[in-house]
Amino acid sequence: MASIVSTAQIPEFRAQLPIRKTFRFSLASGVGLSTGFTTTMFLDLYAVAVGGSAAPARLYNNMKLLGVKLWQPSTYDSAGSLVQIGATQFLALEFSPSTTAGFGGAPRIPYTAAAQSAGHVAHIAAKPKRSELASQWFSAQQANYVLFNVQAAQGTIMQVDLLVTEVNGETPVTNAYTSSVAKGTVGVTNFGVTGCRSVGLENLVNP
Repeated sequence: MASIVSTAQIPEFRAQLPIRKTFRFSLASGVGLSTGFTTTMFLDLYAVAVGGSAAPARLYNNMKLLGVKLWQPSTYDSAGSLVQIGATQFLALEFSPSTTAGFGGAPRIPYTAAAQSAGHVAHIAAKPKRSELASQWFSAQQANYVLFNVQAAQGTIMQVDLLVTEVNGETPVTNAYTSSVAKGTVGVTNFGVTGCRSVGLENLVNP
């Protein structure tokens, strides 16, 4: 009798679960440490075009940064000789310290990774620690803050891994960019960073 009752129960229903997503980009221009990758840039990242030259509408309301990977090739001159290691071949990443009131977080320099390439690909794979602000969930209802900074030369590949939940009843938000692609097109805004292009997804914005 008990087994009949248990099988007759309506199973738990969860309308929305966090989904793991990976985005990969090619940086046709170098990116300096002064460029902060912010929560707003990430919330604006994946969107749907609403037609004409209007701002695309966001598809994600909550996000959590799982990690960042960077691959930077060596630089060669027109004769095929390796260019001397210098600032253009230095690859670096730093997750942001605590900048939000009420979040104790990690010290001023929570995580720093750097690499130089000399005939090989420079590679960084970094995950924010639990004590760092960059590891926390953020939403469209929160204030904007910087997640991390990178220094990367032209030709670098950047990959970001995230947990996301979609907009589900929240007030629809349009992002900070405009797009002239066809209405209903889903794609990425490339963070609005000059030279940044998606690898594998539609580019809604071509900075």
